[in-house]
Amino acid sequence: MDTERPSSAAFLAKFPIDSWPTLLLVDPRTERPLLRWLGSVTDTQLVQLLDDGERAFRPAGADPLQAAVADADRLQGSGRSADAAKAFAELLRKAPPDWRDRTRIEESLVLALEDAGEWQACAETARTSRLPSGHSRSDVLGTGLLCALEAPKAAPWRGAALDAARATATAELADDAQLADDRSGLYELLVMDAQQAGRAGEVKRLAREWLAFLERDARAAPDASARAALDPHRLEAALDASQPALALPALLQSERESPDDFEPPALLAIAYRELGRYPEALAASERAFSRAQGPRRLRILWDRSEIYAKLGDAAARARTLRAALDLAATLPPAQRPAREVNRLREALGATQAR
Repeated sequence: MDTERPSSAAFLAKFPIDSWPTLLLVDPRTERPLLRWLGSVTDTQLVQLLDDGERAFRPAGADPLQAAVADADRLQGSGRSADAAKAFAELLRKAPPDWRDRTRIEESLVLALEDAGEWQACAETARTSRLPSGHSRSDVLGTGLLCALEAPKAAPWRGAALDAARATATAELADDAQLADDRSGLYELLVMDAQQAGRAGEVKRLAREWLAFLERDARAAPDASARAALDPHRLEAALDASQPALALPALLQSERESPDDFEPPALLAIAYRELGRYPEALAASERAFSRAQGPRRLRILWDRSEIYAKLGDAAARARTLRAALDLAATLPPAQRPAREVNRLREALGATQAR
C-alpha cells in the first residue's frame, strides 16, 4: 500500500514499514534529510512538499511562520518525531484559520505523532480533524485508525477511539470522489481492525467488498501500469478473503506485461505459497530476486524463507535468512531497514533454537 508504520509483529508482517513509499528531501551540504514524508502524495502535495523543502534548505528570513515550518520539517526529517509533533501542533495553534499550509501541517502532525508512538494524541487529533473530503482527510483518518490499532490493548481510551475511527473510516469509504489507493488503504485498516478483534465474519465480508472495489477499479484503469499498481492491494484482499487464487489472473497478466518488473513474481510467490503450490512459489521468488535490487531483495528473501517454513524445511529457511542478513550487511546504512534486519535476525535465531 502506498500509504508499511509499528509496534506489533502482526502489524509489521502485514504492513512492512520500511517498504512504504518515503519522500526524503536531502540537504546536499550535510546529506541529512530536510523533510521526510511517509506514504503516497498527490501532484499538488508533491509541489508543496518541494516548496517546503526548499524553504527548509534556505531559511525563510522575514516570514516567521514559514521559518517555523522549516524548523518543524527539519526535526521530522532528522527523526526527532516527538519534537516535530510539538512544533507542528504549535504551528496549527498560531496560524490563521485560512493559512494555506494548514492541511499539510495537520497531516504532518498526525504522521509525526504516529511515528513517535504517541497513539492517543494521534488518534484524538485525527478524530477531531475538520479537513474537507479528499486525499489529505483520508490520510489523517487512516493514520488515526492505525494509531488506535497500534496502542496497547489495555489502554482505557483505546476502545472508544477505535469505535470513532472505525465509524469515520467506514463513512469515508462511501465517498466515490476518494482516490482508489486511499479507499483501499482504509479497507486494509478496517480488515486489520476486524482481525484484531476476532470478528472473522466481518473480515471476510470486508475483504470481499474490498476486492470487488479493486476489481472494478482495475477494469477502469487507463493502462497496464495503472492496473498493476493495484496488484498488492488485490493480493492482500484475496488473502484476507481466504481466496488467494482470485489474485492469480491479475498477477500473471502483470508479469506478462512487465517482464522486467520484480513485483509481479514477488507477489505471485506469496499467492502460490498460500495455495500450497510450493515449487511455483519458489520459481516465482527466484524470478523476483533476479529482477530486484537493493533492500527490495531482503523482502523477497524473507518471503522465500516463509515458503520453506510452510514446507517444513528448517535448514533451507535458515540458509535463506542468513543470505538475507549477509545481503543486508552489504547495503549502505540508508538502505538497510532496521526493522527488517531485526526481524530476519529474530527468525534465524528462532529457527536455530529448534
